[in-house]
Amino acid sequence: MSKDVLGAAVQKLVELPPERWSIAHDFLTKLGGGETEVEECKRYLRKEYPWAFPTALMIGTPLRTADDFLVALIAAGCKVSDNIREMFRQPEFVVADQKIELELVVRSAKELGSARCVNWLTDVYQLAREQGLELCPPEVGPRVRLAYDQSMVNKNKPREMILVGMEPINNSSGEPCIWDITMDMDYTPCLYGLHIDTEHPFSSDQRFIFCRRKSAKRRGR
Repeated sequence: MSKDVLGAAVQKLVELPPERWSIAHDFLTKLGGGETEVEECKRYLRKEYPWAFPTALMIGTPLRTADDFLVALIAAGCKVSDNIREMFRQPEFVVADQKIELELVVRSAKELGSARCVNWLTDVYQLAREQGLELCPPEVGPRVRLAYDQSMVNKNKPREMILVGMEPINNSSGEPCIWDITMDMDYTPCLYGLHIDTEHPFSSDQRFIFCRRKSAKRRGR
């Protein structure tokens, strides 16, 4: 049976037009990865779209100021709370002064290797660092919200809240917050600021966005 399946798979690959070879290569690379990557492939085949969030992101361009981000989010139909507006105004919200390409990685504490049911934020961050992941720069949250293809969401599944692994930004009340990328009851895209502290507990299933730095490109003059 396994030889028959392999033969059929090879035949399918041979029949692919050349312009699809790179796609097939990328998909096979994922299948050759770890258990998380294989599960993502299975979820994709079930039409749950695990890669709706971008896996690569360029920061440092073209949005440069808080107003640039707010205008873009509103124009994209994203709900932006007053709390978010205040976070954009804080000195902790900085934008890269050069183009930097990031690889984005979405992981839960469970996927990072924790068997505990409840995890502190500091524990989640430590697990991510142990796997070579970095906290995201502040601009990743709104850029991901803008890049997220809302049409790819399976509306038969529960709405999900994905948090950005980052250094917290204070809101107007001085409360530390991290970006919360989610959807409203009618599946309208939202960007919120989740009040957080270092001892905030999370379910081991709560997912976070972390990053790996791929390259840096100096801004042209």
